[in-house]
Amino acid sequence: MEQTQTKKISFLCMILILLTIFGFALSVPTQVFAEESEETEQTEELKPQADDIVKKMFFFGFRKGEDGSHGRYIVAMIYVPDEVYFEDCTYGVTIFPKIYMEKFNVYSDYMNNLASQGKQYLDVIGYSYQPAPEGKVFRCGIANIRDKNTPLTFAFIGYVKDSYGNYAYVMPEYGAYDTLKVGELTNEQVLEKLNYELTVRSTFGGITDKIVELVDSIWIYLVIGSSAVVVIWGAYIGIRLAVAKRSEQKVDAQGMIKRLVIGIVIMFVLVGALPLLVKGLALWIGG
Repeated sequence: MEQTQTKKISFLCMILILLTIFGFALSVPTQVFAEESEETEQTEELKPQADDIVKKMFFFGFRKGEDGSHGRYIVAMIYVPDEVYFEDCTYGVTIFPKIYMEKFNVYSDYMNNLASQGKQYLDVIGYSYQPAPEGKVFRCGIANIRDKNTPLTFAFIGYVKDSYGNYAYVMPEYGAYDTLKVGELTNEQVLEKLNYELTVRSTFGGITDKIVELVDSIWIYLVIGSSAVVVIWGAYIGIRLAVAKRSEQKVDAQGMIKRLVIGIVIMFVLVGALPLLVKGLALWIGG
C-alpha cells in the first residue's frame, strides 16, 4: 500500500515538473510585445485611432490664476507629438472631483461612465495650442472655481476623440487650486518646461530600451535555468520518495514537495512577470 502511494507521489512530481516547463514555455518575452506593437502601428498607420494617439500624449504641468473674466481658474497643459497629431481628431480634458473616482467606481471610460450615473463633469476641448518641439501644446482648464471648492482636488484626464468617435484617455493627473503654483506660464516658459520633460523622458526611455533588450536576450536562459532547477530538484525528491523506508523519511520528502510547489510558483511569477513589468515601465515613461 505504501509503495503504491509512493509511486503516486512520484508520478505527481513528474506531472508537476512537466506542467512547470510548459508554463514557462507559455511566458511571453518583451520582444513579442514589441513585434505585435509594430505590426499594429503599421496596420493602423493610415487610420489613426484614439488608442494609438493617446499613448504618446502626456500632461506636463498645471498653473492657477485669477482674473475678472475667468475668476479663479486652473490651466492644464497637454503635449501631443506631431507623429500622432491629426487635425480631424479632438484633443481635450475631462474634469471632475477626484472623489468621484472612488465613490462611483469611475476608473475608465470616464465621461460615459459618469454620464450613465447622472454625475456632472466638464468636457473641455483644448482651446488653444502652440507649436512645440516636434509637437503641439494644448491648454485646457476649469474657470470660476468657487471659494468652497478651492481645497477640492480635481481629476484632470486628457483624452483624444478620433474620427470614428472613439475616446481614449491618458493617465489622470490631480490638482487643487489651493495647492497649485500661482501664475500661468508664458509661451517661453511652457516650452522651457516641456523641453525639460522631453529630455527626462528621452533619457529614461533610452534606459528602459536597454533594459528591454537585456531582458529579451537573457529571458530564454532564465526559462532554461529555472526549468533545470525544477527538474533536478524534482528528480531528487522523486529519488528520496523512492528509497524512503521509514515514515519519517516519507514525511520529510512530502514536505519537500510542498516547498517545490512554492518555489515553482515563485519562479513562474518572477520569470513570467518580468517582461510585463519591463513593458509597463517603458510605457509609463513614454518608451
